[in-house]
Amino acid sequence: MMGNRRRSMAYLLPKKDTLENTSWANIDKVAAAGKAAEYWDVGDTKTITFPSAVLGSTVITVKIMGFDYDDLADGSGKTPITFGMVDCFATKARMNSWDSNMTSWGECELRTTIINTVLPAFRAVISGNIIKPVSKRTSAGLKSTTINTTTDSIWLFSEYEIFGVVTLSVSGEKPTDKSICYPAFTDSASRIKKAAGAALYGWWGRSPHSNSNTVFCKVGSDGGANNANASSDSGVAVGFCV
Repeated sequence: MMGNRRRSMAYLLPKKDTLENTSWANIDKVAAAGKAAEYWDVGDTKTITFPSAVLGSTVITVKIMGFDYDDLADGSGKTPITFGMVDCFATKARMNSWDSNMTSWGECELRTTIINTVLPAFRAVISGNIIKPVSKRTSAGLKSTTINTTTDSIWLFSEYEIFGVVTLSVSGEKPTDKSICYPAFTDSASRIKKAAGAALYGWWGRSPHSNSNTVFCKVGSDGGANNANASSDSGVAVGFCV
């Protein structure tokens, strides 16, 4: 019976094509069948056009960050594909209106904006249940080594997910079964992002600084580890999974 089901799923899979030319519904089918890495490669890109501007952008490009990296929030396994923005939204944003990382990622102002504004825009384009909720590990803030786990359908990257090492954040944010960052982050150049075609001073990660009560980690203009006060404006680039 299982063999027949697998043959039926294979029969229903779309023909191989570029990621750009494949619909989100068909990307989801390929992912669900466990065939994503046979169809596409890390770094392959796809354009998303929103019905109206989101953080100043109507068109963005996302790329495959890695395969089978993130944990599904329901505990049923790994998500087949993780996507991330190639560049940032045109409008920069702050993590909080005050200089504190006390709220950490779980309750910070920018997470609320992403959930209430950015996620609905993504779901207007990627409909149904294609975007999968995942579990994300982040320090509790205020120099704490306590790790909180949030359920996120769209999120900022942690320092470890970006660099594969801990420089400014808490070591416990590292996924328990991962010894590398997302495979799409290969060097400093791969970590540099622009906004509306212009170079950025840097873009936000979700990690609170391990030795400060006021700042969050970010990626600097040179693609290296950096940080900034929570109330300062930096680039915003989100990730999501299917």
